[in-house]
Amino acid sequence: MRLPSALYAKISRKLLVLSHEEDVDGIVSAAIALKKNPSAVLVLAKPREIEHPTFSSKWISWVTWDIVADLPCPPRTIMYVDHHRSNIPKARIVYHDPEAPAAAVLMAKAMKLEDDKEVKKLIDIAVQADTARIVSQEAWDLNDAVKGADYRGRVFLARKLAEVGLKVLELDNVKEWISKSRRIRENTKKLADSIEVEPVMIVRLLSKLDIYGRALAIELEKRGAEFTCIIVPEKNNLLKLHFGSRGKYDCSIIAKRVGGGGHLRAAGATIRVKEEENLYQLLKIYLGVSRITVTEVYSLTEVKKIVI
Repeated sequence: MRLPSALYAKISRKLLVLSHEEDVDGIVSAAIALKKNPSAVLVLAKPREIEHPTFSSKWISWVTWDIVADLPCPPRTIMYVDHHRSNIPKARIVYHDPEAPAAAVLMAKAMKLEDDKEVKKLIDIAVQADTARIVSQEAWDLNDAVKGADYRGRVFLARKLAEVGLKVLELDNVKEWISKSRRIRENTKKLADSIEVEPVMIVRLLSKLDIYGRALAIELEKRGAEFTCIIVPEKNNLLKLHFGSRGKYDCSIIAKRVGGGGHLRAAGATIRVKEEENLYQLLKIYLGVSRITVTEVYSLTEVKKIVI
């Protein structure tokens, strides 16, 4: 689906946009680019597909992208828009500011749409979501819509946000995605209720549960954790790492050490299962301790602590 879209853009000489698939900031950034360029072709991707490409994602580095947002910068990029300190710009035109609260802020500047009323609303929501300070219902709804949608749904959201703004949240299919995500958020809070919170929380899910790793980190931080590392199993013997901090620790440092990236307060990475022991050793060095406590999760209500 993605490669054919990119090829279609090249054959038809349309603008080609690449943006982050997994969160509100990436989808809003894409929407702002599409608002300025309605005929552009949109492709979405995950950071690890660029940083650690597999057979199915190597082609991303072979394509020339007109606009790339909220992702590591592919080598053939014309305009790059991002706010991650760990990402290195390699483009001809760069809007890169690690101090920006969201890539959408920079995209509005790049597209010269800072004064557009609907864009301002979208930027506010992107900032709320990307800084984990969601306060408005519209921000929760858009966050849940993005999380609950599949790839096609996220492309749909970006296009509709560009066309009709937040009215997209009134559509029946979007409401279904919102409901799906809310159920997962409720599961996440249920799991948090089962965990005894300490200043440093390393949580290892032993099986795939219907929860959000990043949301669990945020929930544990709300309950007193200063640093969180949530380890979530994925397909192909991979582990998704969600790092979080209330400011005492710089998450981007440990994320970079394991091949990922991000911000001071939130970062992520993906490693192989066989690299898990190395992760624990790196965490000990990062935290300045000789032993760490890992909370193993068996189910939403069954957890056990082990010392490594």
